[in-house]
Amino acid sequence: MTIHICPNCQYKFRDSADLEQRVAELVAEWEQRCAQRGHMMPSGRVSESVAAELLGQRKLWIANLRKADKGPRIIYAPAGRGHFSYNMRDLAEWWLRRNSDECES
Repeated sequence: MTIHICPNCQYKFRDSADLEQRVAELVAEWEQRCAQRGHMMPSGRVSESVAAELLGQRKLWIANLRKADKGPRIIYAPAGRGHFSYNMRDLAEWWLRRNSDECES
């Protein structure tokens, strides 16, 4: 059994049985939304502004999380404009864990 550590609050928790399915569903929804809006998705990555849009937040919000090392894992390769990108699977897993009852942040 794998133990994960929350990147926000360092809370340790076990895999939930349906996490992978929920991540896959969210990524599929986001891929469809990106395709409709013409967003670039090289290798399943999106820019910081697109990541913020997918999460229903402002770009400044996700940039502040990145600067504080409290956001999703970043990739130092552009996906469209900007210097950073986010893998959609990592972004979805981070978002689901951040908004679960298991994590307090």
